Amino acid sequence: MSSGDVRVNGNQEKLKELVSYLDTFEFWFNIVTP
Repeated sequence: MSSGDVRVNGNQEKLKELVSYLDTFEFWFNIVTP
């Protein structure tokens, strides 16, 4: 957002709050384990 690639109409802090609630996962994780 600060680089100008994304434009936000409204409260930018609320978008940052929403994104902070999202979990991050490792790309290579086990779907099924024995």
